[in-house]
Amino acid sequence: MARVPWSDTIWIQRTLDAGALGLVVPMVNTAADAAAVVRNMRYATRGQRSFGGSRVAAYIDGDYRTWADDHLAIVVMIETIEAVRNADAILAVEGVTGCFIGPNDLALSMGITMEQTGTGSEHEAAMLEVLAAAKRQGKAAGKHCFSAAEINVRIGQGFQFLALASDGVFMARAAQQAFDAINLAGTEPEGDVTLSGQLYGTKEHRSKASLVMEALSLNLIFLVLMSPCSCVPLFASLFRCSFALKTRFPMPPLVWTEVALHPEALARLEAQATVVATGRYDDLPGVEAAIIGGSHVSTDFIERAGPQLKMVVRHGIGYNTLDVPTATRYGVLCCNTPDAPTESTAEHTVGLMLAVAKVIVRADRALRNNDPWVREDFLGVEVRDRVLGVIGCGRIGRRVAEICALGLQMQVLIYDPFLPGNAVLPQGVRVVGEIDEVIAQADFLTLHTPLSAETQHLIGERELRLMKRGACLLNVSRGPVVDEAALIRALADGHLGGAGLDVFDPEPPDPKNPLLHMSHVVVTPHVASFTDKGVWRMSMSAVDQVLQVLVGERPAFIMTRRRGRGAWRAHRSAACLVPYAPPVIRSTVSQPRCTSSGPMPKP
Repeated sequence: MARVPWSDTIWIQRTLDAGALGLVVPMVNTAADAAAVVRNMRYATRGQRSFGGSRVAAYIDGDYRTWADDHLAIVVMIETIEAVRNADAILAVEGVTGCFIGPNDLALSMGITMEQTGTGSEHEAAMLEVLAAAKRQGKAAGKHCFSAAEINVRIGQGFQFLALASDGVFMARAAQQAFDAINLAGTEPEGDVTLSGQLYGTKEHRSKASLVMEALSLNLIFLVLMSPCSCVPLFASLFRCSFALKTRFPMPPLVWTEVALHPEALARLEAQATVVATGRYDDLPGVEAAIIGGSHVSTDFIERAGPQLKMVVRHGIGYNTLDVPTATRYGVLCCNTPDAPTESTAEHTVGLMLAVAKVIVRADRALRNNDPWVREDFLGVEVRDRVLGVIGCGRIGRRVAEICALGLQMQVLIYDPFLPGNAVLPQGVRVVGEIDEVIAQADFLTLHTPLSAETQHLIGERELRLMKRGACLLNVSRGPVVDEAALIRALADGHLGGAGLDVFDPEPPDPKNPLLHMSHVVVTPHVASFTDKGVWRMSMSAVDQVLQVLVGERPAFIMTRRRGRGAWRAHRSAACLVPYAPPVIRSTVSQPRCTSSGPMPKP
């Protein structure tokens, strides 16, 4: 099959004479246009095709001219709104094998942009109308698709042949892969590591990229010389391929997300990628990057996506659902957005502490229920000069310590075995070397550790009984860090004065969970980071890192390193102390400068 540039007698006949066994003919708007195409493809007396050369006879046994009139595939392109209206008449023309929809020109004829197309749009309705016409006429219908995921959808709708990319796109991708292999095989270049940067950047790397570009160009020129009749399409492919290399993406990459991204971040991503926002695993095949919320990423997830998957980024901090070793074996980069929710989560922690200390939730409920107005029933606790114990001094734990020490004048004790010795802490914050000492002295104990095998039930029966009688526990990290059964017992028998919980084990908690029915426990549904700015930062950071990886740059927060560039591991860097900022700012502090983070050991 070959696509001719236009429905022109010379183009059609010369392409057939060169050996094409079928044609795709653009801009067929009426039944008369379709009939003209059929006439141009058939010999006299059934049409007006000339005798032509003898080259094509080499492909067919017997009398080619008799065979051609009945067996050449004639596919007409329906790519205007006029053609859509005439679809039944066009497809009813004798000799037409089927139709092929050109979505871009169709959108143009409707006076809309491709951004205005998609599910539920007039554009989508028009394409489905053509599909229905093809079914009525017993003809095949096809369409140009923009992603592997779309192909799966269109097959389900009943389209019988689909196109993805083009010769120029595939050759450009092959060239990019070759260029990436050159970079991977040698030392990492400095400066702009994108293909365009190396093509037009330093002389040291321009020669490598030029070899790829020149080989691609020579290959195309050779094809032109061998097939003169198709020189214009091939030269067009050469131009497209060259342009694609310079702009880095021959076609938009496919990015899958299960997270409802902030509108600004979504618009930023959609400007440079095709976004699949269904969150369905069935839509993973073909994606180059995935933004996850709570999905478990392991072998099944990675193999569903396919070998082109470059990275997975967690929209948030916790990566206990990411099987980082497995991703590393598959060469998939794992990232998260650890700087984004710091302020929101820290403020939420302090809010839970104050809500418990001031009996705010219980007082609110009593007043709404018109209970007796007995103020003595709602005696609160003043937090000034009380002891706050912080387990885990990462971004959030450090910020909680700062707010409570400087803002609320609390005494703050910190335990974190991975805290650098030269860490600068706010006035009033003291580092303690033993976790038991912090637990035993705290009036309020707040947890800010990652979840791992070592931190599961870090706070269990023993630790809870070590706390002061009447002390309060706060947990905004991960539910399994606390032994919930032991916590329920400590609250029920009055050993603990209260708790503020944003996380549970499991999530969501069972409606019968006693923690949900204790008046001295304040609960929220894992929303500590969900504020206007928190969601914006997480979404922008996730999208930033996706786009960085897709153009060959290093993302800001990495937990693995691409195969061939050494083993990457989770680490704390100087960047952990910097609020979210554009990459140009963040890149100045992205190199590891402090000790490796890891699991919080049991005492």
